[in-house]
Amino acid sequence: MNEKVLMSAFYINELLVRLLPRGEPEPSLFTIYYDTLKKLALEKDYLVPLRYFERDFLKVLGYALPSGPFPAKHYRFVRGDFVPMTTQHLRAAVYQEQRWNP
Repeated sequence: MNEKVLMSAFYINELLVRLLPRGEPEPSLFTIYYDTLKKLALEKDYLVPLRYFERDFLKVLGYALPSGPFPAKHYRFVRGDFVPMTTQHLRAAVYQEQRWNP
């Protein structure tokens, strides 16, 4: 097994252990988890099944991403919805990022 595939499987396990309540069964998530592990073992590009797992996991947790198409390039999350960022918002975000990561 490829090292990156193995690390991806560890990553998926860590997401499950850290973000799910202990002792509460999630049958639909187990199916997603099982299918993702099979795909990781079979497919050449490990990133595709990994991104699908992340998307589906967020959906099960109640944080589903909206479906596209998205005409704007940049969005921000505001009160439960994605809102297109204006140039002013984008500049402020870049400035804030530069302040925290010199």
